[in-house]
Amino acid sequence: MLRYDTQEHLEAWLAAPERMKLLREAEVFVEDLELMRPATSFPGWVPIDPDTGKGPPNWKAALLVLLGLFPIVMLEMRFLSPLLDDLHLNHSVATFFSNFLTVFLTGCVTMPVFVRAFHWWLFVKGDAAAWTTVKGVLLLSVLFVAEIVLCWSLI
Repeated sequence: MLRYDTQEHLEAWLAAPERMKLLREAEVFVEDLELMRPATSFPGWVPIDPDTGKGPPNWKAALLVLLGLFPIVMLEMRFLSPLLDDLHLNHSVATFFSNFLTVFLTGCVTMPVFVRAFHWWLFVKGDAAAWTTVKGVLLLSVLFVAEIVLCWSLI
C-alpha cells in the first residue's frame, strides 16, 4: 500500500517512466495487479460526493463513526461482555465475536443512518460552508454529550 501527500505527487508517480519500467520487470512475479484509490478514510461506510468524486474530510468521517460506535461498544460492555464471560470463552474468541458484532452494527446500522442524516454536513459547499461546518460540529457535540449521559445513567 502506498500513500502520497498530494494528488499531484500520486499522478506524477503513476505516469512516471520509472514506475512503468518496474511494473514491466515485475510482471513475471505478479499474477494480478489492482490499483485502488479509496476516497475516504472509511471506504464503504462513508460515501464520496457524486459531484466531486471525493470523500468528506477524514475528521468528519471519524466523528460520525465515533457517534455510531460509542453506544454500540457501551451496550456490548454492559450486556455482551458478561454473557461471553459466563460462557468462559477464550479472550481471543470473545474479543473477535465482540469486534465482529461492533463492526457489523456500525457498518450496517449506525453509519447508514448517520451518513444520511449528516449528508448536508459531510459535503458542504458554497458560501455558507464554514457556518454549516460549525453547525454540524455543534450538533455532533450535543449528540455526543447525550450519548454519554444516556450511557452513564442507563448502563
